[in-house]
Amino acid sequence: MSTFKSVIDVSQYQGTIKWQTVKDSGVDAAYIRLCNGTKLDTQALRNALQCRRLEIPFGFYCYWHPQPLALRQAKMLVEYTRSEKANLIPMLDVEAHDDKRPITIINKLAKSVSVIENAFGKPPTIYTGGWFWNSRVKSGKFSHCPLWVSQYVHYSLKAFQRASHCIPVNPGAWAAYALQHKNPAGVVGWSAWSAWQFAGGFDSVGLRYGMQSRDLDVNILKDAEYSRFLLS
Repeated sequence: MSTFKSVIDVSQYQGTIKWQTVKDSGVDAAYIRLCNGTKLDTQALRNALQCRRLEIPFGFYCYWHPQPLALRQAKMLVEYTRSEKANLIPMLDVEAHDDKRPITIINKLAKSVSVIENAFGKPPTIYTGGWFWNSRVKSGKFSHCPLWVSQYVHYSLKAFQRASHCIPVNPGAWAAYALQHKNPAGVVGWSAWSAWQFAGGFDSVGLRYGMQSRDLDVNILKDAEYSRFLLS
């Protein structure tokens, strides 16, 4: 029995997604980009509608910016999670510093986390990687949030073309594949990760899973952590 769930995350860059193909592929859940800052993703509502129609568990994420409207970004996640009946907790994608100092990012992020936690009784998941967090944020204040760590197992088209980096056709085998390769680097503030985005650029699996785009972000989420992501 698998101890991981296979998850995709998508945005308008995947084009018009064939969600029946996603469901047929065996993917367990999806995270849909709601907004970049406060700008609504052009495919967000269509993607949510299709996930509801096909009963694919889904949640929204925001490409979060530590700007004056940072709090509005969190409120948008709350608003649309409720109105679109998402069943997974929102995600804050924290990889933009916008030339802000760590203390500014920390303070604005703490307020955004509180808005979501107060709305749902659970903190959002935070997507980031050591490559960003450990130099731009450097805080252990958010360890109560599930960590969705970004660390690809390949970094170039040449690396992906090697047979050892061919992502399995069956999503159920994603974890076995990913864990054969480089494990995620540590992220300050967390002792363990809950989910891992292990592939994205150059993976060439988009069409296989119903995307219009060539590439697709693919992730594994620990079964033992899944209850932290469920809203009901």
